Amino acid sequence: NIYAPTIDYDTDYTILHRLYEQFRNEKLDFVSGTSLGGILSYHLALLLNVPCLLLNPAVTAMNQIESFIPQEALSKLPQKEVTVLVGMKDEVIEPKFQLSFFESINKQTNNIRILINDNLEHLVPLENFVDAFKIFLKKP
Repeated sequence: NIYAPTIDYDTDYTILHRLYEQFRNEKLDFVSGTSLGGILSYHLALLLNVPCLLLNPAVTAMNQIESFIPQEALSKLPQKEVTVLVGMKDEVIEPKFQLSFFESINKQTNNIRILINDNLEHLVPLENFVDAFKIFLKKP
């Protein structure tokens, strides 16, 4: 089963709390998201203790979305694998900030796998998503 909730980022400040409540008793294999949904998916994965696949996650929006994120998730480090696809031509979320954010966490956990695509912009075409998904499913 695939769950793809609609998220109103402008008004729904409880979205991460609600998603956690909705899925905390489910057996999820992983969570995934892109851009702002990517950084929220990262924190949801921390709360649910499941792996995650993130595509150009909006790490630069952390200050704006801290109120969306339960305090418990802000202080957690990943126990499960986190795979991050970084598009080096992303003009919305600077690739260097994505890399720095996750490399810093990886120094503490060694659970981060970073995939770099030199030609990928912010929007992730289906082909690139499929490629990242296949890599994500293959354990290192």
